[in-house]
Amino acid sequence: MKNSHIKATTIRVLMIIFLLLIISLSTVGFYFAQNYLTEASMKNEDTSLVTSSVNKSTSATKKIQDDIAKYQPVADKANSVFASNQDYQSQILKDLKSYASVNGISIDSYEFNKPSGSGAKTSESGKNNINITLNSSIQFTKLIKFIKAIETNAPKMQITELNISPIAGSKDSVKVNPITIEIYSR
Repeated sequence: MKNSHIKATTIRVLMIIFLLLIISLSTVGFYFAQNYLTEASMKNEDTSLVTSSVNKSTSATKKIQDDIAKYQPVADKANSVFASNQDYQSQILKDLKSYASVNGISIDSYEFNKPSGSGAKTSESGKNNINITLNSSIQFTKLIKFIKAIETNAPKMQITELNISPIAGSKDSVKVNPITIEIYSR
């Protein structure tokens, strides 16, 4: 038996030729198929089909408009999750004062600032902080309701730092150190 050896360069040249042949045959085949389909569609085109397709597209457009109107409240709610960068401070302050008023709590002071992250890009993250100081003595149940209102707010706010301590001689009042709240904005 004779041992025949084909060189690697010969195989590579043959592979390139076959590849170019397949690409060119595919291109020619797609060109003729496209021409054939275009001619066939022109021959079969009927005015009733055109009218039917226009009616279908009009009804589809109407359905899409109805769906948009139907889901608009969902889109509005999704947009309200984040406060806008321009007016988030006034909106958040208004919300906090409202929640405090409803729960019988007074806010003594507040201060907006960027969060100090651990090397993260805080200016691009859309997160801002507000530190609020509440009055010295607060009923625990009112504080819990106030916290729940903050956490369920739209735009989204989240308490990141809260320290409370009991007041001596009072069963239901606590002292609250300044609260840090994270606000999500875009």
